[in-house]
Amino acid sequence: MRLDAPTGIVLFQSRDSLGYEEWEREVRAAMEVLDGPIRRVLSDRRRMSFDFEPGMVERAIGFFRTHAHDVGEAQWAILVTSESAPIRLRRQP
Repeated sequence: MRLDAPTGIVLFQSRDSLGYEEWEREVRAAMEVLDGPIRRVLSDRRRMSFDFEPGMVERAIGFFRTHAHDVGEAQWAILVTSESAPIRLRRQP
């Protein structure tokens, strides 16, 4: 994780498998460092070539609901390739 505290921008990058527990630790670490809520997040998945672990999306949604005060208004952007997208992209014929 990289963080620009004055702007509230958080950059998450990973090459390895990303489980929920690791993801939550990274988000909590960003919340602790920032003086106020997380405002902008850039999640770079381009080096990853696999899906999230089963149930991760649902658990992340639950985390966001529980911590809405800290992350509820954040703008999130995710950089992906066709191999690293959480949902497989399909080409139309």
